[in-house]
Amino acid sequence: EDISCLLSYIDDLDNPKELLEHIKEFKEDGNSFFKKGDIDNALEKYGFVGIFLTCLALEMEEDRETFINITCVVLLNMAVCFLRKKEFISARRFCTIVLDLHPTSVKLYFLGPL
Repeated sequence: EDISCLLSYIDDLDNPKELLEHIKEFKEDGNSFFKKGDIDNALEKYGFVGIFLTCLALEMEEDRETFINITCVVLLNMAVCFLRKKEFISARRFCTIVLDLHPTSVKLYFLGPL
């Protein structure tokens, strides 16, 4: 039910930049939960970011770069959450996606071998 409300909200937005701002807010909320050690709520917020990102239609090159950067950060944050939960296979999957999207990501290499 929450997902359908979220998707309906996204459909009602006229401006992709407005959606991008919401994405940044949800990412920051996820970061706050992570810092508090609340991994499950962090993953939930990062999951919402994923939903927003998949719904976002981008028209300008600068927005595509922002999209890829935010996507990589969120995926790496999720990988760290899964590492904390000792779910190594899930963490590795997210890191692999980031490696495909942004092979020079410095943060990716700080996670170490998975």
